[in-house]
Amino acid sequence: MRYITDWEEARRIDKDCKNKWRGEWLHEEDTVNRKYSLWLKKIDKSGTAWCHLCSKRLLYKSNGKKSFLVHAIDPLHFERLSAQAHTATLPTAVPVLAGLSKSDRITDFKIRTCAFLAEHCLPFSLAPALIDFAKKLAEDPKVLDSLSMNRSTAAYTLTHGVARGFKEELLKSLRTTFFSLNVDEATNNADNKVVNALVRFFDELIM
Repeated sequence: MRYITDWEEARRIDKDCKNKWRGEWLHEEDTVNRKYSLWLKKIDKSGTAWCHLCSKRLLYKSNGKKSFLVHAIDPLHFERLSAQAHTATLPTAVPVLAGLSKSDRITDFKIRTCAFLAEHCLPFSLAPALIDFAKKLAEDPKVLDSLSMNRSTAAYTLTHGVARGFKEELLKSLRTTFFSLNVDEATNNADNKVVNALVRFFDELIM
């Protein structure tokens, strides 16, 4: 995804849209009397803008500016916009705007990371691993821009892809080495009986 600041380029991107992007929209006010430029960006997708406060795509190709007006009264968006207005003066809480210094952008990323951990009830000890993972994904921005995964896809990939690969590698190792096996019966949250098997062995490849 790329922000567009050249309105001629924006018009070319929106050439097939009923409602094309208008640069003057950014200077107008939304339903809560805040300029759209505080949170709205045009991106390199036809008929699509981006709310950087909510990290959400807004489609205007059918309804034009009405799509932004509707989003402006969304409770979550309003809460984030209000938070930005009240914390913008703090040195550790800066709005996400173009032209910020590197140190300010680093601070902004730290805030986003902490907010993500808190929102998803994740331990703060996960922060270093999460940042390393984000850096790894960012090595291929084109693929990252096209990446999407819903809950069902994640579950299927883990069960039939990742887990299957680990299982095959484990069975291969167990055929050629001694191991201990611990078995435990339990009941899950759905009141179904499950069996947990713990295998312990020495793996030369890991050493």
